[in-house]
Amino acid sequence: EALKHAPIIIFFDEFESLAPKRTSINSSYMKRGVPEMLRQMTDLRKKNDGRVIIIAATNNPWDVDEAMLNPERFDTRIFIPPPDSKSRAEIFHIFLKDLEIEENMDFEQLGQISEGFSAADIKYVCRTAAEYAFSRAVEMNEVSPVTAEDVIKALQASTPSITDSQMKKYHDFMERYIQKV
Repeated sequence: EALKHAPIIIFFDEFESLAPKRTSINSSYMKRGVPEMLRQMTDLRKKNDGRVIIIAATNNPWDVDEAMLNPERFDTRIFIPPPDSKSRAEIFHIFLKDLEIEENMDFEQLGQISEGFSAADIKYVCRTAAEYAFSRAVEMNEVSPVTAEDVIKALQASTPSITDSQMKKYHDFMERYIQKV
C-alpha cells in the first residue's frame, strides 16, 4: 500500500508496542505479527526507490525486537536527549506565555532547578502552578498572577520522570545501536 501511495512518510509512535521483543510476548497474534512486520519492512526496503520513508519513535528502545534494529529495516537511529537547562527554561516560557505571570519570572533559574523534568513534566508543573494562582485569586477575589514561587512549589510537589538509571539505560543502548557521526 505504501508503494502505491508514494511519496509517503509512515510514522509509528510507541514502536515498542508494535514490534516488541518476541521473547517477551505471550500473545500468539503478536508472535506472528512481529515476523510479518519484519518481512514487510524487508520487502519494502527492496522495492523502495526512496519515495517511502518510515519513521518509528519510542521511549523504550530496549523493548523493540532486536531484528527491527537491524540497519536493513531502519538505517538511521537517532537519540533525542532530554531537554537541557536552557531548553527547559524555554519550555517553561512556552507553557506559561498565555498565562498572567509575575513580571520578573526567572526562566533561566526554572530551567536550572528542573533537572530530570521532561517537557510533559514541565507542562504539568505549569498547569499545577496556574492552579495555585487560581486558588489564590479565588481566595483574594482578585487576579493573581502565577509567580516563580508557584512554579517552584509545583516543581517540589512533582517527581521528574527522567531518572539517572533511565539515562544509563539510554546511554547503554546508544553505545550498542546508535551510529557515531
